[in-house]
Amino acid sequence: MGRGRKFVLSWFVILVGFLNLTPALAADCFSLSPQAASGKVFEPVKARKLTSSEQRQIDTLFRKMAQQWEGETQGYFCMGTESSPRKRPDNYQVTAKVERDSSGNIRLEADLFSPPKKTRRRENLRLFSSHDILRIDVNSSSGDVGLVSLDNQHLEFIQTFRVTHRQPIKRDDDEEKEGEVSILPVDDEVSILPEIDDDAEEDEQEKIRFKTFSTAREIVRKITISGAYLTIDYKVYTQGVLSSASTWRMKKAR
Repeated sequence: MGRGRKFVLSWFVILVGFLNLTPALAADCFSLSPQAASGKVFEPVKARKLTSSEQRQIDTLFRKMAQQWEGETQGYFCMGTESSPRKRPDNYQVTAKVERDSSGNIRLEADLFSPPKKTRRRENLRLFSSHDILRIDVNSSSGDVGLVSLDNQHLEFIQTFRVTHRQPIKRDDDEEKEGEVSILPVDDEVSILPEIDDDAEEDEQEKIRFKTFSTAREIVRKITISGAYLTIDYKVYTQGVLSSASTWRMKKAR
């Protein structure tokens, strides 16, 4: 093979690699969430009733998904700071089963295995549309999601919620340990953590005082099915910035 042909082939391989990057994997750590990018303060999504056309499209998509699947997941967690971000890989081999019930709702059960870590975990995903409203996890208002886009081959939606945390309050007589870094903000103007509630809780048994706070979470999921292939992208935003992302690439199991 001539040198020129090798050069062209090398650039073709590189170009294919870039084209195969999904939005989830190509996203930058600490990039703004959809709500933050639009200038909105965090708020729950407002679900709406599906049109008859949208309901048919979801039914078609759910029927196509009801298969056995196998493949891999590629993802990362965002570490470091906004000015100096880094990605910690989070990759797995995956086998999944999607079942569709008599009402047309689906349940995905997946087994994920990481050969390097020698760890295994399970994930479940339930999607509902039987009440003419797209929902996740539970078929009630607490499972409401916002529909972003939809056709016979893909579905994209956003889920918003708050996660409550408890953190011990440092006592005056506690000694600082070298290398210890607090996850509490030291500068409210640049912190991405929420304001901490002034009311402190006290654990009577341990005599340790706690403060509670919550973080805003937005998850954008995109499901695409094309022939024998199923792709699930998701991006997780915490306090308005990207904190993790993952792409599941699967094909029908033999």
